[in-house]
Amino acid sequence: MSRGWTIIVLSWLVSSILNDHENNVSCFVIPADTTRITTSSGCSSSMMHASPQAYYNYNENGNSGVMIIDTDERAERDVSRMESWAEETAGIVKSAAVQLTGIPDSVVSTHMDIFWYATDDLAEQTSLLQVPSMSILSSNRAMMELKSTFTEMEDAENLVVTLNAKTELRQFYLMVSILRELERGVDSPWYHYFNAMPRYFSNAASMTDFCFECLPPLVSKLAREERRKLRALTGAAIKRIPFLTDETKYNKELIRFAYQLVYTRAIENPTTQDIQLIPLVDFFNHNGATPNVYMAYDDDGNCYAQTSRHVAAGEPLTFSYADPTNPSHLFARYGFLDQTSEAVFCKIIPAHVNEALKIIGYAENTMLFYSNGEVSPQVWDYLLYQALSRNNVKNKRMFLTACIENDWNTKQQLHDQFMQQTYSSLLQHIDTTLTLLDTLETKTQNKNIQQHPRIPVILQHNNFVRQTFLRVRNLYFGQQ
Repeated sequence: MSRGWTIIVLSWLVSSILNDHENNVSCFVIPADTTRITTSSGCSSSMMHASPQAYYNYNENGNSGVMIIDTDERAERDVSRMESWAEETAGIVKSAAVQLTGIPDSVVSTHMDIFWYATDDLAEQTSLLQVPSMSILSSNRAMMELKSTFTEMEDAENLVVTLNAKTELRQFYLMVSILRELERGVDSPWYHYFNAMPRYFSNAASMTDFCFECLPPLVSKLAREERRKLRALTGAAIKRIPFLTDETKYNKELIRFAYQLVYTRAIENPTTQDIQLIPLVDFFNHNGATPNVYMAYDDDGNCYAQTSRHVAAGEPLTFSYADPTNPSHLFARYGFLDQTSEAVFCKIIPAHVNEALKIIGYAENTMLFYSNGEVSPQVWDYLLYQALSRNNVKNKRMFLTACIENDWNTKQQLHDQFMQQTYSSLLQHIDTTLTLLDTLETKTQNKNIQQHPRIPVILQHNNFVRQTFLRVRNLYFGQQ
């Protein structure tokens, strides 16, 4: 790390130790129950209103300690204090041509979507943010520190592995690191950052059991996988962490908050495979179609966000979180619907994906219905393979060989020969799925939205799927 960055980080740590909280700072506060951004003065982030989810740590003598962050879904988001913290103590450098703004969530209007946008025209490769490595919450750093300091971490890690969540160990260590900072309350260097985070989430990890009953096949499978990870990482394994207090170990809301920060806001450094929560960078929204931001790192691990193309004034600053061809993965993990997505999964889910299906190209990111009504070649190949499997073993083998050898002419001959069967299968599948979507929508009627507040975004997702399926039906079979 360069000397300048080192001085910045040291000053940040010193200021956190001194716990110098000004009492009269103009704060950009985002109340969860408002539809506009307000600015108030004289608000102290250490004096946020207490809710059922806000509690105090207790030391060995039973005396109250620092206040843990308020995790109630209605809690205010103190964005202005975070911005001041980022610039003055965390060493984060921000371009003068970018600004955070907030608009009501497209589905739940009482919650705010806060994101970066350009205030001026920006040329390609314009620097937007520079975040020093020591300001980044890192899974690799947490693993190295915690495993070398606390031998008991091995027990917690083994339990995570036993629960079939070995692939989530990096996320687990980052979550534990966040919980340790949350316990410190206002004494944590990241307190103002945490206090600007959303408390309301719409992803699978936040859904009720009834919500799961309203999901179509693929997103239902993805959502259950998200819930499995939630239970593996936030249950008994947390009880094994030696340095967390009992108040934290048994505070489900605080643990879920830490989990949500990791799974909805952290990104992976592609070079080091480090899962990182990068302050301010996590306010770039997703855009799979036309992203305009990319991240880079130097040898010291400092993060730089730059424009990847020309950006017009007023344009949101975005990058792609995941595969842009299918919104279901984004919906299950992050809880939003990517309406710029060019396709949806066709909802054909075989009981077992054998080697033959892999040969013909079956995969969730290839079996697609496009927003213009087209069907991906892999869907047609799957339907043909199923038709041949029922009554024509010889042609089935011929088709598989053609797929392996990329013999397009043979494949096309078989498609032409069995077109009637594949078209019939496609129509049947479309109509079955549309009927299912109607059934799922009917199920939500007369349900209490207060008890199941994620129903509106589920219906939005299901309707996006319905409209895509209808375009496919209309293109190939005409208007109903």
